[in-house]
Amino acid sequence: MNRTILFAEENEHHRALLKTALRAVGLDEDLHMVKDGQEALDYLRGSERIGGEGGLPAPRLVLFGLNPPHAKSLGLLGWIRDQPRLDGTVVIAIASAPDAETIRKAYQLRVNSILSEPTRKEGWQRIARALKEYWFGLNLKSTLAPRSAATKPTRLLGHNGIRSHGYLNSERNETRPVLQPRR
Repeated sequence: MNRTILFAEENEHHRALLKTALRAVGLDEDLHMVKDGQEALDYLRGSERIGGEGGLPAPRLVLFGLNPPHAKSLGLLGWIRDQPRLDGTVVIAIASAPDAETIRKAYQLRVNSILSEPTRKEGWQRIARALKEYWFGLNLKSTLAPRSAATKPTRLLGHNGIRSHGYLNSERNETRPVLQPRR
Protein backbone atom coordinates (compact mmCIF):
# COMPACT_ATOMS: atom_id res chain seq x y z
CA MET A 1 0.00 0.00 0.00
CA ASN A 2 1.26 3.46 -0.90
CA ARG A 3 1.79 5.37 2.36
CA THR A 4 3.59 8.37 0.89
CA ILE A 5 2.72 11.64 2.60
CA LEU A 6 3.64 15.10 1.34
CA PHE A 7 3.45 17.90 3.96
CA ALA A 8 3.74 21.50 2.74
CA GLU A 9 4.11 23.87 5.68
CA GLU A 10 6.09 27.09 6.10
CA ASN A 11 6.44 26.76 9.88
CA GLU A 12 9.53 24.67 10.64
CA HIS A 13 8.32 23.95 14.19
CA HIS A 14 5.04 22.53 12.85
CA ARG A 15 6.93 20.35 10.38
CA ALA A 16 9.05 18.95 13.23
CA LEU A 17 6.00 18.32 15.44
CA LEU A 18 4.15 16.45 12.71
CA LYS A 19 7.23 14.43 11.79
CA THR A 20 7.66 13.34 15.42
CA ALA A 21 3.95 12.50 15.72
CA LEU A 22 3.95 10.50 12.46
CA ARG A 23 7.06 8.61 13.58
CA ALA A 24 5.23 7.63 16.78
CA VAL A 25 2.41 5.99 14.76
CA GLY A 26 4.70 4.47 12.10
CA LEU A 27 3.84 6.78 9.20
CA ASP A 28 7.18 8.55 8.77
CA GLU A 29 8.99 6.17 6.40
CA ASP A 30 7.54 7.79 3.27
CA LEU A 31 7.16 11.33 4.59
CA HIS A 32 8.27 14.18 2.36
CA MET A 33 8.28 17.69 3.80
CA VAL A 34 8.46 20.90 1.81
CA LYS A 35 8.42 24.53 2.91
CA ASP A 36 5.67 25.94 0.73
CA GLY A 37 3.27 25.46 -2.16
CA GLN A 38 5.95 26.05 -4.80
CA GLU A 39 8.13 23.27 -3.38
CA ALA A 40 5.04 21.05 -3.23
CA LEU A 41 4.37 21.74 -6.92
CA ASP A 42 8.01 20.95 -7.73
CA TYR A 43 7.71 17.67 -5.82
CA LEU A 44 4.42 16.73 -7.48
CA ARG A 45 5.75 17.56 -10.93
CA GLY A 46 8.77 15.35 -10.15
CA SER A 47 6.43 12.54 -9.17
CA GLU A 48 5.22 12.42 -12.79
CA ARG A 49 8.21 10.20 -13.49
CA ILE A 50 6.91 7.39 -11.29
CA GLY A 51 8.74 4.19 -11.98
CA GLY A 52 11.40 6.02 -13.96
CA GLU A 53 14.86 6.96 -12.81
CA GLY A 54 14.90 9.88 -10.44
CA GLY A 55 11.12 9.88 -10.10
CA LEU A 56 9.54 10.69 -6.77
CA PRO A 57 6.66 8.60 -5.42
CA ALA A 58 3.24 10.14 -5.94
CA PRO A 59 1.74 10.86 -2.53
CA ARG A 60 -1.32 9.04 -1.27
CA LEU A 61 -1.97 11.98 1.04
CA VAL A 62 -1.08 15.68 0.80
CA LEU A 63 -1.26 17.90 3.88
CA PHE A 64 -0.84 21.62 3.46
CA GLY A 65 -1.10 24.69 5.62
CA LEU A 66 -4.08 26.87 4.76
CA ASN A 67 -2.56 30.01 6.20
CA PRO A 68 -2.98 33.65 5.18
CA PRO A 69 -2.66 34.57 2.37
CA HIS A 70 -4.93 31.71 1.34
CA ALA A 71 -4.67 32.28 -2.41
CA LYS A 72 -1.39 30.37 -2.73
CA SER A 73 -2.68 27.39 -0.75
CA LEU A 74 -5.87 27.26 -2.77
CA GLY A 75 -3.80 27.48 -5.96
CA LEU A 76 -1.91 24.34 -4.92
CA LEU A 77 -5.18 22.56 -4.17
CA GLY A 78 -6.64 23.60 -7.53
CA TRP A 79 -3.54 22.40 -9.37
CA ILE A 80 -3.65 19.00 -7.64
CA ARG A 81 -7.31 18.53 -8.51
CA ASP A 82 -6.63 19.43 -12.15
CA GLN A 83 -4.16 16.53 -12.49
CA PRO A 84 -5.92 13.33 -13.62
CA ARG A 85 -3.05 11.17 -12.33
CA LEU A 86 -3.61 12.55 -8.80
CA ASP A 87 -7.35 11.75 -8.70
CA GLY A 88 -7.03 9.29 -5.82
CA THR A 89 -4.81 11.55 -3.73
CA VAL A 90 -6.28 12.59 -0.39
CA VAL A 91 -5.77 16.32 0.22
CA ILE A 92 -6.13 17.74 3.73
CA ALA A 93 -5.73 21.38 4.73
CA ILE A 94 -4.54 22.42 8.17
CA ALA A 95 -5.94 25.89 8.83
CA SER A 96 -4.65 28.41 11.33
CA ALA A 97 -7.22 31.17 10.92
CA PRO A 98 -9.69 30.24 8.20
CA ASP A 99 -12.59 32.44 7.28
CA ALA A 100 -15.87 31.05 5.99
CA GLU A 101 -15.12 32.09 2.40
CA THR A 102 -11.76 30.29 2.37
CA ILE A 103 -13.33 27.13 3.77
CA ARG A 104 -16.07 27.30 1.13
CA LYS A 105 -13.53 27.76 -1.68
CA ALA A 106 -11.37 24.88 -0.41
CA TYR A 107 -14.34 22.51 -0.40
CA GLN A 108 -15.37 23.74 -3.86
CA LEU A 109 -11.88 22.76 -5.01
CA ARG A 110 -12.51 19.29 -3.51
CA VAL A 111 -10.28 19.31 -0.43
CA ASN A 112 -11.02 16.09 1.46
CA SER A 113 -10.88 17.66 4.90
CA ILE A 114 -9.92 20.86 6.73
CA LEU A 115 -8.44 20.49 10.21
CA SER A 116 -7.82 23.18 12.81
CA GLU A 117 -4.13 23.82 13.25
CA PRO A 118 -3.01 22.45 16.61
CA THR A 119 -1.43 24.79 19.12
CA ARG A 120 0.20 22.04 21.18
CA LYS A 121 2.21 18.86 20.62
CA GLU A 122 -0.78 16.72 21.66
CA GLY A 123 -2.83 18.18 18.82
CA TRP A 124 -0.25 17.08 16.24
CA GLN A 125 -0.21 13.62 17.82
CA ARG A 126 -3.99 13.47 17.52
CA ILE A 127 -3.78 14.37 13.82
CA ALA A 128 -1.14 11.65 13.24
CA ARG A 129 -3.32 9.02 14.93
CA ALA A 130 -6.35 10.13 12.91
CA LEU A 131 -4.40 9.96 9.64
CA LYS A 132 -3.29 6.42 10.41
CA GLU A 133 -6.63 5.19 11.70
CA TYR A 134 -8.90 6.78 9.12
CA TRP A 135 -7.04 7.66 5.90
CA PHE A 136 -4.67 4.67 6.01
CA GLY A 137 -7.02 2.28 7.82
CA LEU A 138 -10.78 2.61 7.57
CA ASN A 139 -10.99 4.69 4.40
CA LEU A 140 -11.09 2.68 1.19
CA LYS A 141 -8.91 4.12 -1.55
CA SER A 142 -10.69 4.66 -4.82
CA THR A 143 -10.10 1.98 -7.42
CA LEU A 144 -11.52 4.10 -10.21
CA ALA A 145 -9.25 4.66 -13.16
CA PRO A 146 -7.76 8.16 -13.33
CA ARG A 147 -9.48 10.68 -15.55
CA SER A 148 -8.11 11.04 -19.03
CA ALA A 149 -7.24 14.37 -20.60
CA ALA A 150 -10.67 14.28 -22.27
CA THR A 151 -12.42 14.39 -18.88
CA LYS A 152 -14.13 17.70 -18.20
CA PRO A 153 -15.73 19.00 -14.99
CA THR A 154 -19.51 19.37 -15.21
CA ARG A 155 -22.39 20.23 -12.87
CA LEU A 156 -24.99 17.56 -12.35
CA LEU A 157 -28.41 17.55 -10.78
CA GLY A 158 -29.12 14.30 -9.01
CA HIS A 159 -32.41 12.83 -7.94
CA ASN A 160 -34.28 14.72 -5.22
CA GLY A 161 -32.77 17.95 -6.56
CA ILE A 162 -29.42 17.41 -4.82
CA ARG A 163 -26.68 19.33 -6.55
CA SER A 164 -23.60 17.36 -7.35
CA HIS A 165 -20.35 17.89 -9.13
CA GLY A 166 -18.93 15.36 -11.49
CA TYR A 167 -16.59 14.61 -14.31
CA LEU A 168 -17.74 13.94 -17.81
CA ASN A 169 -15.46 11.67 -19.77
CA SER A 170 -16.07 12.65 -23.35
CA GLU A 171 -14.23 9.59 -24.67
CA ARG A 172 -16.71 7.17 -23.10
CA ASN A 173 -19.62 9.53 -22.53
CA GLU A 174 -19.61 8.60 -18.83
CA THR A 175 -20.21 10.77 -15.82
CA ARG A 176 -18.64 10.06 -12.45
CA PRO A 177 -20.49 12.04 -9.77
CA VAL A 178 -18.96 13.56 -6.68
CA LEU A 179 -21.74 14.75 -4.36
CA GLN A 180 -21.53 18.26 -2.98
CA PRO A 181 -23.68 19.80 -0.25
CA ARG A 182 -26.57 22.02 -1.26
CA ARG A 183 -25.93 25.75 -1.23
